[in-house]
Formats: sequence, structure tokens, C-alpha cells
Amino acid sequence: MNAPTKKRLCWNCEARVSLSEENCTYCGVYLSPATFPGLQQEDDIPVPMYKPEGETSIPKSPYGEMFEEHASQKSSQTSHQQLPAAPELIFEPLKSVALSLGLLLGGSIFFLFGLILFLFSAEDTFTLQWNASYWYVYLLLSAPMLYFGWLKSHGE
Repeated sequence: MNAPTKKRLCWNCEARVSLSEENCTYCGVYLSPATFPGLQQEDDIPVPMYKPEGETSIPKSPYGEMFEEHASQKSSQTSHQQLPAAPELIFEPLKSVALSLGLLLGGSIFFLFGLILFLFSAEDTFTLQWNASYWYVYLLLSAPMLYFGWLKSHGE
């Protein structure tokens, strides 16, 4: 069994070329040998030319405590089916926001509808009527709103 030959990427045509070749076999461009400071042989890993200042440890995740807390609650409860705790942590805030937004939206719509019925109904009926001869006014008013709304939604 032969060991796979090490290859590099041609900077011109992005072809895979053997490390021993000086020119790309596909486009003929000169491939300068890669030299790194501190590199003795081809198999060596280059030595970093800088050292980070200060603390070099990885910072602790702000969600670690919440995950550990949730996992300990799950482990204390005996259940037959073990599910990963991480997806629940992601959807909990979404559920509370969606529920509060839905309740606020529904409540405001019903409030406005009740107010309109109270103020504008005659003999316990509420009828909406528009004069159809002014259709062009509505189209003229809608055109700039649609245009600027489109621009605003696409971040222009």
C-alpha cells in the first residue's frame, strides 16, 4: 500500500499539485516553495511568531450555568426517555415572547374592534361603506407607501 503523496493548492488555477513540483502541471505557473520561520522539515508544524498577552484560557460560557441547572433538574426527575436539555433552553425564551406577543396582539385587536362597534354602530349594526368613485386616491396613496416600505425592508 502506497502512502498518499502530499499536495498543495495552486494559487492560480486551484489545482492539487505535488509538493515536489516547482511548476503547476495544469497552468504552468511557478509555485514558490512555502517557507515558514521555525520550520525545519516538511512535516513540522510552524512555530507561532507571536504570543498572546494576558490570560490565555477560554472564557466560560454564559449559558453554562443555565445548562447545568437544567440538566440537574432533568436528572433529579426520573423519566423513561432521556432527551437532550439544550434544545429546550433555546426555545424557552421564544415560547414566552411568542405567547406574550400573541396575547398583546389579540387583546389590542379585540379592544379596537369593540371600541369601533361602540362608537360607530347605529341601531346595533355596524356597516362599512366606501364611495367607489375615489378608487384612484387609494391607489395614489398606496404607491409611495409600497415603494418606501420595499426600500426600508431591503435595507436601502
